[in-house]
Amino acid sequence: MSPTSDTLLREAAGFRMGPFELLDLTGLDVSGKVMESIYEQFHQEPRFRPSSLVRARIAAGLLGRKSARGWYDYESDTHASTASQPARSAQGLRVWIDPDADDRDTIASLVSAAGGQVRGNAREVDLIIVEFWGMDATGYCAARGLDARRCVAVDPLPGLTKRRTLMLTAAATAEARDAAASVMSVDAMPVTVINDSAGFVVQRVLSMIVNIAADIAQRRIATVEDIEAAVTVGLGYPYGPLTWVIPSARIASS
Repeated sequence: MSPTSDTLLREAAGFRMGPFELLDLTGLDVSGKVMESIYEQFHQEPRFRPSSLVRARIAAGLLGRKSARGWYDYESDTHASTASQPARSAQGLRVWIDPDADDRDTIASLVSAAGGQVRGNAREVDLIIVEFWGMDATGYCAARGLDARRCVAVDPLPGLTKRRTLMLTAAATAEARDAAASVMSVDAMPVTVINDSAGFVVQRVLSMIVNIAADIAQRRIATVEDIEAAVTVGLGYPYGPLTWVIPSARIASS
């Protein structure tokens, strides 16, 4: 799980490192105490509850770089990026693209470049490609009467000019997975395939960051300007939590 999350946050969202890499760098014994302190200071707010894995890993001595093992094994150098799916031929592949997809035109171009054909009827195709926000792929298919066996979702948040994330439904076939990877990697853009979940990895992480920042601003613990500066200067985030770039526009909150 950790290599996938770290890779997506670095290569799709623009972070300098992923959360597991950061925990290994700071040391889980140090970060664990900070997480516990924040949890208590916010009166045990469930959103800030530390993962149950933290204490267990500290007890096992898996502290990160300082102990040569944490979420990654630094002795055997197993800190590797998620492998990208190589571009493969999709000649003759029949594809239906959700009309509501933010990147429909770009995806259609990728289908054509891969040798596939975009069709207008979702019932007569080999692959269904959808995009959505904050949902799971299986639920999205069920709500719209789409065949979950042939459906693969694409994360619209990072746009398609960076590493692309494909989410499989619970019923997706290997053929649908491979066909989607073929189409989405036809221009040699790296692709990561994840299992079904409530929202994509990048969407969930950014939503959490934005929600916490908004809560801090609402409580008047810090001003919006101070939050933005602390996150970009102190943490090295590509954008402040209340000013984040998505493909269509910059969302600014004050």
